[in-house]
Amino acid sequence: MWAGDKISRQFTSYLFVGGGAALVEWGTFALLYLCLALHYIGATVIAFILATLVNFVLGKKITFRKTQCKMPAHQELTAVFLISAVGLVWNMFFMFTLVTLLGWPGMMSKVMATGLVLVWNFLMRKLFLYKI
Repeated sequence: MWAGDKISRQFTSYLFVGGGAALVEWGTFALLYLCLALHYIGATVIAFILATLVNFVLGKKITFRKTQCKMPAHQELTAVFLISAVGLVWNMFFMFTLVTLLGWPGMMSKVMATGLVLVWNFLMRKLFLYKI
């Protein structure tokens, strides 16, 4: 099997896992921002944390299930959150740029930012955490 096939399958799997996490993120963001009128920054942070938990659980069960992480589960979760924390910084940068500087609607900006950060999260988990 060509190595690219494995990467393609993993990335496709991660897109589905990420899609599930994105739905959680967007739903949480919409609830907090649109329904409860929480500032878009606060709504983004809370939604991103919840989505990261969902992504970790689904990623372990679906995308990276055959991977043996060499660290205890709590350290692995910490590593995922550290990777995601950098992703959150990117997410916040994109949200600030799109909403505050460019005047785009919050929900549209959230969807765009999520797509951009998804690539970061996949590559960092694949290359540095699971090294596969």
